Amino acid sequence: MNSLLDQFLDSIAPERILDTMDRRVDAALNSFTPGTAAPEGSKFFEVVCRFACHIENHLLCLDPPFAYDPDLHLGRGHRLLEAVYGKDGVMVANDLSRTGVDGGLREILRTLAEHQAATYIDNEIEARVSAFWYQLTVVEQGETVDEYLDKYGHLLPRERCESNGIRTM
Repeated sequence: MNSLLDQFLDSIAPERILDTMDRRVDAALNSFTPGTAAPEGSKFFEVVCRFACHIENHLLCLDPPFAYDPDLHLGRGHRLLEAVYGKDGVMVANDLSRTGVDGGLREILRTLAEHQAATYIDNEIEARVSAFWYQLTVVEQGETVDEYLDKYGHLLPRERCESNGIRTM
């Protein structure tokens, strides 16, 4: 019989979560119509903002889907481009789209979708860990830490495993 820890770790297995998100990214990319192959300037930015809404709907399986709002998604599109392409993300991505370099618009959208998926994966795993941890009693938490260290302690930095990983001030 699997322990609580084993059951939990199985539920957040990367291949399970990553496969699901990869399928959602592909579905979002395949169902998005940018309207033009290489949009430029404000047209490019409008495509990115519409895509930010579109990918969010697909990754989070929103039903009904969240309606595109230019005012709301303007900020989301800008933050997404900066997160992926740096401080000048809007300009860099616009140039890539305009010139078709490195896969052009299609690759930009794929990169944005994968970045957003990674963010949602991190959020989901963090939420599941918190929910798992706080549903345990204090005794179960201690037992779970001991079990984790017994099974996976060799993967952790030595200082994290000393004294059961508890730091004293």
